[in-house]
Amino acid sequence: MVKYVAAELQKCNMDETSAMDGNLTCSEKSAGEKVQAAAETALADFKNPYSTGEAAIVTTATSEVGFVVILDNGSDVTVTTCFAEVAVDDATPACKAGDSKSTVTNTIAIE
Repeated sequence: MVKYVAAELQKCNMDETSAMDGNLTCSEKSAGEKVQAAAETALADFKNPYSTGEAAIVTTATSEVGFVVILDNGSDVTVTTCFAEVAVDDATPACKAGDSKSTVTNTIAIE
């Protein structure tokens, strides 16, 4: 997901007018949440390997295993993948943001 988003943003930097299968208008890439919405649409066929009836790409924070959260604020795109559940408290296993045992996070600059 990270390489895809970075490569598609690079198309915009090379004077293309659109990216992400036409879902991102390059002139709007710095408007908050445009990249995340385009990525969610372009990658809609990716399924959560732990729950194959659900899309893998989401644009709202979640602590469930198998989801990839893509968020952007207009200057950076943050991609967080939940790959394992850990105990958040005594009763609730979930992915814990910032915990390398359950998530990996990458940030891509929107130039």
